[in-house]
Amino acid sequence: MNLKNQIIEYIENTQYKEASHLLEEYKDSFGIDDFYYLAVSDILLGNQEYEEVLDLMAEAISVGYEHPVFYERIADAHIGLQEWDEALTWLKKCETSDEEDPDGDLHRLFLLGKIYIGKNDFKKAVSYFEDILLETDDPEIYFLAACCYWELGNKKRVFEYFDQIKSDTTVLEQICQFLFEEVDQALIQYAEELPESSQKVFYKAMYFNKYESAKKAIEFLGKNITKYPSTSLFNLIVQLYDEQNQNHQANIYRKKMLKLTKTSEEDPYTYISIYLDALFKLNYSYPTEKKYISFLWDQFERSLYKLFILYSLDENSRFDLNFSLFKKFTYKELESTEEVQPYFLLFTRAAYQTRHFNEAYTGFKSIMPFQEKDELIDFVLTCFHTYHYYDILDCTKDNYKTDGILAGVRFMCLDILSKTDEMIDLVDTMNEAIKNNEPIEDLDFYLDILKQREQ
Repeated sequence: MNLKNQIIEYIENTQYKEASHLLEEYKDSFGIDDFYYLAVSDILLGNQEYEEVLDLMAEAISVGYEHPVFYERIADAHIGLQEWDEALTWLKKCETSDEEDPDGDLHRLFLLGKIYIGKNDFKKAVSYFEDILLETDDPEIYFLAACCYWELGNKKRVFEYFDQIKSDTTVLEQICQFLFEEVDQALIQYAEELPESSQKVFYKAMYFNKYESAKKAIEFLGKNITKYPSTSLFNLIVQLYDEQNQNHQANIYRKKMLKLTKTSEEDPYTYISIYLDALFKLNYSYPTEKKYISFLWDQFERSLYKLFILYSLDENSRFDLNFSLFKKFTYKELESTEEVQPYFLLFTRAAYQTRHFNEAYTGFKSIMPFQEKDELIDFVLTCFHTYHYYDILDCTKDNYKTDGILAGVRFMCLDILSKTDEMIDLVDTMNEAIKNNEPIEDLDFYLDILKQREQ
């Protein structure tokens, strides 16, 4: 198998990391050509990096690759960004091309269908999907056409199409998810045909809860949950017990959930969210929480998932836990991630909130200039705790008169450094602002500092 075919096979199997590695080898051997541009765009589209696709295609066009396939990639990226009119504009460029490409025509019809779904013109969208179905029996196209017919109120056609494609397991799961979201009783009919799995148990339990009873749903889950120990099933039985005010039973399953590792089928973000929700509701002591957070943390290698854990802990004010997790990193590891700025922001917040001011000072310096006023105030207070008085004077000289904390801390620094003339100027400026009723946040902080100085 030649290098091109290997790359194509990896992309078709969504093995983007492997494809990217071979593409570097391809570039070294053949340079950056049309195949390279299109293969990279396929990987970017697969990773939903739509802005990067637009940048890449702009570069390709700038060096002479004017071709309908490149226009399609741009349209695809705009669809991903839900920019429907821009996508249409680029697809119209394909129509003016002199080149014949039957497969390309079908793909453009597919993109047009997706665009008109996005524009809520389901009649027009389904017309494009039906045109495709004249040429090919693609289960995904049948499914999209059925979704359009649902919106148009033609349920007879919807279920005709669903029955036609339900033998495809992947599409059958899409059908179940669609009926679940639409809260339709036909869910049970299609769920029964799914292979035995946690997803099948989930849909059936949801059906029982909605159309029969919570008791039946709980009993059904209880019989199957040890066979398919996914967090989604544990989370569902916890929710059902909570709704029945059976908190003791809910907590039993929360405790069991915390011992579950993520299965390959589970979405990492959903798993993390469910796991942390269960942990926090159990109200464990700090050492126990730390033990479970470490268990969660060690399940992931990708920095994005670790970042999501840190954000979740930050939002729940678990600053001690965040600070301890950062001790697992070296600066080299942090700097190798594309998300270095948010990492340092979270680290800084954790250090500041846990009064590790020297670490906070280092973190603040790495994220300057600040995007939020609260970050500036926290930096100023950190500098005061770490005796960096001149940093405070530098970053408060132009903005202190609108904020009592900035004015108060600046006043204390000037006092410590014996800068009497500047202290007098600050007091005069603040007095003038107060006299003119200018808006000053946290004015009491500044006034308290003055009172303490007078005493």
